[in-house]
Amino acid sequence: MAILIPIGLIMVSSVVLLISFGGTVGGTIDIPSLFVMLVTVFEGLAAGGLVRDFFRGLKISASKKNFSALETANSLAAVNLVMRMVLVSALATTFLCLAMLLSIWDDKGAWGKVLALGLITLLYSAETEIVLVCVRAKIQKKLAAFKTSVSGEKSVEISKIPLLPVISFLAGGIALFLLLSIGRTFVLADFMPGTLGKLPLMLVLLILGSYILMIPSRSLIPFFRALKFAVLPKTEETPARFSQGRKAVFQAIFLRTALSFFGAVILAVCALNSVENPDEAAHAFSIPLILLFAPFLSAIFLLPISARIEKAMNSKLY
Repeated sequence: MAILIPIGLIMVSSVVLLISFGGTVGGTIDIPSLFVMLVTVFEGLAAGGLVRDFFRGLKISASKKNFSALETANSLAAVNLVMRMVLVSALATTFLCLAMLLSIWDDKGAWGKVLALGLITLLYSAETEIVLVCVRAKIQKKLAAFKTSVSGEKSVEISKIPLLPVISFLAGGIALFLLLSIGRTFVLADFMPGTLGKLPLMLVLLILGSYILMIPSRSLIPFFRALKFAVLPKTEETPARFSQGRKAVFQAIFLRTALSFFGAVILAVCALNSVENPDEAAHAFSIPLILLFAPFLSAIFLLPISARIEKAMNSKLY
């Protein structure tokens, strides 16, 4: 029950802060925004095979019941995945909202809706992260009581782990559809189609660029091995390969994010040098923000792969 204390404090402080600045309680409630965030998180948990583990983690943090080391470790992996998914989706929405704002710069009446979307998403993500930090701390404390043992390079029996690749890709497709089709609800219908239409090409360039940069560090093969494991899991695998694959997935996320920021700066400089009409400057700067949105969208699909691998490693460590 102790976990309910920070949740209550967060809710009360948010309401008090809002009312003190002249707002209303209803101003903090936006069902579509909350729905998209929850669906994105559920997509990550389903893709990682950690839906039950996450709810078990909430139970572990709130009860005195004893759980096994493997259950506790998998629950910790699930909570970590949710925290990452919430952060990534919030950053993606923020950059998308900024791009939308610049794209409809002349329509002053639509500014409020776009800014409200970005701010309410940040509010939901911040409150969720605060609560999950408390949950994760309690799970880590209980996991520290167990002693892990690793015995060489023996294979891990993946058959004991529920891996559902078909459901994973369906869930990922649904989440992607929701994130890109929130049109009328989030004023995306007013967003210039030509700008958003550049997103697929940006994703392709970021993916290819990350592959090229991964070659010198010999991370490309472990990365594809991790992707293969997520889609077509083998019967058994070694801990070393799991570790290499998980590191390669995080490296791909980092490289794509770095490339997007590098490219966004270049596009912004080009916009400053090429735009002659001040009225066109806002639309020109919306393109770099779409590029900043792209890697976080990519990370939504890569993070569950790392969670699958972590769960497989836990079956060997505990």
